[in-house]
Amino acid sequence: MRVVGRLVGILWLLGISQANPINQPQEETTIRQSKAQEILRYMNTTADPCEDFYEFTCGNYGKYHTPSQENPKIGVMQNLQTKMKEKLKVLLAARDSPSDTAIDKQAKIFYRSCLNMAANNQSHADKRKAIAHEFGQVPILMEQEGVAWPAENFDWLHTVANMAHKLGVVVLLEFGVAIDFANNSVNRLYISQQEFPVPSKAIYLKEEYKPLRDHYKNAIAADLMVFLNVSAELATQAADAIVDFECMLAEGMMDAQEGLGMAELYKLMTQEEAFKKYASHMDIKKHASDVFGPLPEDLKVYMQHDYFVHLHSTVSKVPKSTLANYIFYKLLKNFIFVQPETEEKRQNECLDAMKKYFFKNLDNMYYRHQITSDSGKGISEIWQQLKNSYQKSLESTELNWIQEDTRKYAVKKLQAMSIEILSYEHYDFNKTHGNLSLDEHDYIGNLRKMLEVMAAIERAKINEPPQSIDFGQQVSMTPVHMVLENAIKVPVAFLQPQTTWSQHFPNALNYGSMGSVLAHELLHGFDDTGRTYDLRGNNYEWWDSESSAQFDNRTKCLRTQYTGYSYGGHQLPDMANQGENIADNGGVRMAYQAYMNWFNNAKPSMEMETLPGLNYTNWQLFFIGYAQIWCETTLEEFQSAMASMDAHVPEKMRVIGPLSNFEEFSKAYQCPLGSGMNPQKKCKIY
Repeated sequence: MRVVGRLVGILWLLGISQANPINQPQEETTIRQSKAQEILRYMNTTADPCEDFYEFTCGNYGKYHTPSQENPKIGVMQNLQTKMKEKLKVLLAARDSPSDTAIDKQAKIFYRSCLNMAANNQSHADKRKAIAHEFGQVPILMEQEGVAWPAENFDWLHTVANMAHKLGVVVLLEFGVAIDFANNSVNRLYISQQEFPVPSKAIYLKEEYKPLRDHYKNAIAADLMVFLNVSAELATQAADAIVDFECMLAEGMMDAQEGLGMAELYKLMTQEEAFKKYASHMDIKKHASDVFGPLPEDLKVYMQHDYFVHLHSTVSKVPKSTLANYIFYKLLKNFIFVQPETEEKRQNECLDAMKKYFFKNLDNMYYRHQITSDSGKGISEIWQQLKNSYQKSLESTELNWIQEDTRKYAVKKLQAMSIEILSYEHYDFNKTHGNLSLDEHDYIGNLRKMLEVMAAIERAKINEPPQSIDFGQQVSMTPVHMVLENAIKVPVAFLQPQTTWSQHFPNALNYGSMGSVLAHELLHGFDDTGRTYDLRGNNYEWWDSESSAQFDNRTKCLRTQYTGYSYGGHQLPDMANQGENIADNGGVRMAYQAYMNWFNNAKPSMEMETLPGLNYTNWQLFFIGYAQIWCETTLEEFQSAMASMDAHVPEKMRVIGPLSNFEEFSKAYQCPLGSGMNPQKKCKIY
């Protein structure tokens, strides 16, 4: 293997020495050589691309990226986040400059206050306890002091409403205002489940994941001991009860892998209908008013019925002290911060902690300082080619399993679909953060102020017109399809230079990487969820019954294919919603077609459509570019759990699944029929 590695390196160097065209700018040459080196480094060229293309393209990725207990999964998308982190840390540590906005300066103060925070400082524990006492008495803290907790005084509904109103902290039940999924010209009040730390029923309920639940219990016990000075015995008992209660709650949670649509999850009612229907469970009107203040009379309610009923059944089965400890721990978790030993880790943890509160500002800072106009231009050109490509497919006989009238409407929806870079250039930070005044020596106090700001923003929505839905708190690294807006939102992290796109890369690579990701998001507008929303982003069934039946039948093929794969010693779960697999499969096809159209029209030089030292055609390079955006390595003990939590299949299957269904891949690599990557039976929707 060492001999093979040295030989590959020599061939690569020879390629570079011969591949500097006359008059090619030095910067372009350097970037192209560097990208070629990166591609080759991750490839395992001893593997047969026709048997396992993921191993061929990503087989050596794990040699250069080592996961850990803190970061059990490392992939290209995680590395995008790491690169952005490093640049943001430099921006946040820099002295104030004339180019800094008011919110930039506050973000820097917040960051410094986190770095200045001393580990295990008694004053911090006292501040946390004081915050908890604003909302009531905490059983475990009273027990620690040998005082009986007055259970008869505890009103859990009043407590969680007060937390939501003052600090925007959601516990057990969320009351939120957002646009109506069936009519995005108006707002609705959504009553739904809390956000669970683990978005999977399987992790909470299955015996095979008990070690993960035990780890969760130990982490909570450690929090109680270290940050609230609770004894080990009491902390262990409370942590066990907290997690056991959350497991009971999880029996009624909505799991993304169940594939339920919004119309199946929520029922629309008037306020009076909701108040009367659930009067025996709680006074919804009072609770909503406690959170938001007076409600507009015409504000209708979407209720997540099943979770709501299950919540009240579950609450009645546990001691009030368990319920109270759970609620107060969820509150105090917002003020718990583990201080790492090293400066580098402390910087990373502080940056991660502030993303919840400053995600828009951080993206805006990064955009202003790091992103060039070339990136936006590149995205626009690829986006238009993708839309043209898909429109041709809809207007041709290629997708004639869809009835003509339905295809005509699909074209209208496609034409109306937009794309936006989330730079927050025009966001009014003064409106939302204008009165913010942070203290670089009071991190706990700063956290409190930021929660108050976010709570005020949420409360204001009750009397404001419908707004775009934020996804930035999820810190997504890749574009996201916003079904309620019929739009693609692109985070600035995805536009980092020389990663997923470069004006100096061959377009074969640009379309294979950035193009396939954008095409994936475009097709979410036409997957098993997206196809139930119209061109304005409203929930509406515009597919005819015959086309829908054909769609469902083709989807079954994908379900069968993907449940045949195993990962982490287990078969992949059978997911009712195949949206991600539909988008993966159709996305790579669409990106390939768009690249082929560009190539035939532009007629570029073949030298510029390949890379120095890589002995692959431009068509082969397209598929290498596609595969390598999904290179990753995951600790073995976490593989099964991650597969059960994610709506996406593991990255390996995101490569071998779509490419084994795509005839053009087999042509590019001359894979014989019946080989691993060219099976007899193939699945295709788009």
